[in-house]
Formats: sequence, structure tokens, C-alpha cells
Amino acid sequence: LSGLRDLFNKSLVLTEDMPVGTVLQMRHVAAKKPGTGITVDRLDEVLGRRVTRDLAAYSFLSESDLEAPGR
Repeated sequence: LSGLRDLFNKSLVLTEDMPVGTVLQMRHVAAKKPGTGITVDRLDEVLGRRVTRDLAAYSFLSESDLEAPGR
């Protein structure tokens, strides 16, 4: 069941290359299948956070790609 959920849910992906330290804004992210990264329902938690390493466009975001909240 978890595999099917991942397949049909959507995750946040980058719309362009992101250099380390970029503060994520709405224009930087989009929703794509499968739901294997940070899920779309967490968008508000992601916006305003900095990326911790250089990331390529269309990369699925994971928690390790982002600075801890509140920093």
C-alpha cells in the first residue's frame, strides 16, 4: 500500500538549478509524481528555507537538502 501511495502522491521538485544558500521561494518549486521526496502538503514548511548544497533543476527535494527550520 505504501508503494502505491508514493506512486500517486506528488513531491516538491526544483524548477531551476539552485546554488547552495538559495532561499526557496514559490517560483523555485513545483509538484511532480512520484511522492518519494518532501510531499506537497509541506510546501509552507519548505518556503523560506535555504538549500544546503548545489541542486540541479528537477531534483526531488529531501529534508537533507534544506537548512533546519528556524535558522
